[in-house]
Amino acid sequence: MKISAKDFRIHLNTLNRENALSIQQNANDYEVAQMTPSIPHPYELKHAVSFIEFAMQKYLLGEEFHLGIILDNELIGLCGLASIDSANKKAELGYWIGKNYWGNGYGKEAVRLMAHFCFSELKLNKIYAKVLTNNERSIKLLGKLGFCNEGKSREDIYHMGSFLDDYTFSLLKIDYKDRENFLVEQ
Repeated sequence: MKISAKDFRIHLNTLNRENALSIQQNANDYEVAQMTPSIPHPYELKHAVSFIEFAMQKYLLGEEFHLGIILDNELIGLCGLASIDSANKKAELGYWIGKNYWGNGYGKEAVRLMAHFCFSELKLNKIYAKVLTNNERSIKLLGKLGFCNEGKSREDIYHMGSFLDDYTFSLLKIDYKDRENFLVEQ
């Protein structure tokens, strides 16, 4: 599966075993792991291989979508959709970008592509993302895209030896539809 849009520098693509080294190299950065509770540190090649196997199985079952963020044929991060709740038409969005690619808008493009896929193809009504309260980059990114901060969960995550607070941000289909063209630069 490939998700792309005209004039975007990146696209989203299903994972394969050849992506393991790129995932490991990008995820093994302490600052990436610090902002992404699902990433252990150090992040070894075996973690990447195991995750790819998991992602491929979930994709084949139609239960989750974990896609590579691809720039010039190179995987620079991941964007995924989990906890898909068909009855309530919602799902959890997650993403991370390798530190060498921070500050270039690639995460914003990835979230825009995934949101479009969620609302246009999967016919969801709501997508939400949990963001650590100290992750200023993700908070800013989601705000720029019209996600609403639904509130803070205290000590919701145990990561790297500490309990951490997080925010839940959401985007409703009506908010997405109210934008003239979500895939046009915001």
